[in-house]
Amino acid sequence: RWRDGGGVADVRRISFDSDYLSGEGAGAVNLTPQDQLEGALNVRFTKLNQFAEALESRGVISNRDKQLLTGAVGLFAKSTNGQKSVTLPVRIRDSEIYMGPVKVAKVPALM
Repeated sequence: RWRDGGGVADVRRISFDSDYLSGEGAGAVNLTPQDQLEGALNVRFTKLNQFAEALESRGVISNRDKQLLTGAVGLFAKSTNGQKSVTLPVRIRDSEIYMGPVKVAKVPALM
Protein backbone atom coordinates (compact mmCIF):
# COMPACT_ATOMS: atom_id res chain seq x y z
CA ARG A 1 0.00 0.00 0.00
CA TRP A 2 2.86 2.35 0.83
CA ARG A 3 4.49 1.75 -2.57
CA ASP A 4 1.24 2.09 -4.48
CA GLY A 5 0.64 5.42 -2.77
CA GLY A 6 3.96 6.74 -4.12
CA GLY A 7 5.84 6.21 -0.86
CA VAL A 8 9.51 7.17 -0.70
CA ALA A 9 11.92 6.36 2.11
CA ASP A 10 14.07 9.35 2.99
CA VAL A 11 17.43 8.05 4.14
CA ARG A 12 18.65 10.83 6.36
CA ARG A 13 21.87 9.10 7.34
CA ILE A 14 23.43 5.83 6.35
CA SER A 15 26.86 4.76 7.52
CA PHE A 16 28.87 1.58 7.17
CA ASP A 17 32.39 0.36 7.80
CA SER A 18 34.12 -2.80 6.59
CA ASP A 19 37.63 -3.93 5.76
CA TYR A 20 37.12 -2.85 2.13
CA LEU A 21 34.83 0.17 2.24
CA SER A 22 33.49 2.79 4.61
CA GLY A 23 31.01 5.52 3.97
CA GLU A 24 28.25 7.79 5.07
CA GLY A 25 25.55 9.56 3.16
CA ALA A 26 21.89 10.32 2.62
CA GLY A 27 19.24 10.17 -0.09
CA ALA A 28 15.91 8.55 -0.96
CA VAL A 29 14.74 5.14 -2.17
CA ASN A 30 11.44 3.61 -3.18
CA LEU A 31 10.00 0.42 -4.66
CA THR A 32 8.87 0.13 -8.27
CA PRO A 33 5.63 -1.71 -9.14
CA GLN A 34 7.90 -4.71 -9.91
CA ASP A 35 9.22 -4.64 -6.29
CA GLN A 36 12.65 -3.42 -7.44
CA LEU A 37 14.58 -0.81 -5.48
CA GLU A 38 15.28 2.54 -7.07
CA GLY A 39 16.63 5.79 -5.75
CA ALA A 40 19.71 7.90 -5.23
CA LEU A 41 22.11 8.63 -2.40
CA ASN A 42 25.15 10.87 -2.08
CA VAL A 43 27.80 8.96 -0.17
CA ARG A 44 31.22 9.98 1.07
CA PHE A 45 33.43 6.90 0.72
CA THR A 46 36.75 6.02 2.26
CA LYS A 47 38.77 2.94 1.30
CA LEU A 48 37.35 3.18 -2.23
CA ASN A 49 40.64 2.02 -3.76
CA GLN A 50 40.52 -1.20 -1.69
CA PHE A 51 36.87 -1.74 -2.61
CA ALA A 52 37.55 -1.31 -6.33
CA GLU A 53 40.47 -3.74 -6.10
CA ALA A 54 38.32 -6.32 -4.29
CA LEU A 55 35.50 -5.99 -6.85
CA GLU A 56 37.89 -6.44 -9.75
CA SER A 57 39.71 -9.41 -8.18
CA ARG A 58 36.33 -11.16 -7.69
CA GLY A 59 35.24 -10.50 -11.28
CA VAL A 60 32.42 -8.13 -10.32
CA ILE A 61 33.81 -5.20 -12.31
CA SER A 62 36.28 -4.89 -15.16
CA ASN A 63 39.76 -3.42 -14.89
CA ARG A 64 38.42 -0.38 -16.79
CA ASP A 65 35.71 0.16 -14.17
CA LYS A 66 38.26 -0.29 -11.39
CA GLN A 67 40.32 2.47 -13.02
CA LEU A 68 37.22 4.73 -13.13
CA LEU A 69 36.61 4.28 -9.41
CA THR A 70 40.23 4.71 -8.40
CA GLY A 71 40.53 7.66 -10.78
CA ALA A 72 37.66 9.34 -8.95
CA VAL A 73 39.67 9.05 -5.76
CA GLY A 74 42.70 10.59 -7.46
CA LEU A 75 40.74 13.47 -8.96
CA PHE A 76 38.19 14.32 -6.29
CA ALA A 77 39.56 12.97 -3.01
CA LYS A 78 39.76 15.11 0.06
CA SER A 79 42.01 14.20 2.93
CA THR A 80 40.49 14.09 6.41
CA ASN A 81 42.51 12.86 9.36
CA GLY A 82 45.05 11.37 6.97
CA GLN A 83 42.45 9.32 5.10
CA LYS A 84 41.27 10.09 1.56
CA SER A 85 37.55 10.29 0.92
CA VAL A 86 35.49 10.98 -2.14
CA THR A 87 31.77 11.72 -2.51
CA LEU A 88 29.99 9.86 -5.28
CA PRO A 89 26.36 9.54 -6.28
CA VAL A 90 25.01 6.07 -5.63
CA ARG A 91 22.10 5.31 -7.93
CA ILE A 92 19.79 2.33 -7.64
CA ARG A 93 17.85 1.48 -10.79
CA ASP A 94 16.06 -1.82 -11.46
CA SER A 95 17.77 -3.07 -8.27
CA GLU A 96 21.21 -2.48 -9.81
CA ILE A 97 23.54 -0.34 -7.69
CA TYR A 98 25.88 2.12 -9.40
CA MET A 99 28.71 4.09 -7.80
CA GLY A 100 29.11 6.95 -10.23
CA PRO A 101 29.02 5.26 -13.67
CA VAL A 102 30.14 1.83 -12.41
CA LYS A 103 27.63 -0.97 -11.68
CA VAL A 104 28.82 -2.66 -8.47
CA ALA A 105 25.93 -4.87 -7.34
CA LYS A 106 22.45 -6.21 -7.99
CA VAL A 107 19.84 -6.54 -5.26
CA PRO A 108 17.04 -9.14 -5.73
CA ALA A 109 13.41 -8.06 -5.81
CA LEU A 110 12.13 -7.42 -2.31
CA MET A 111 8.76 -9.14 -2.52
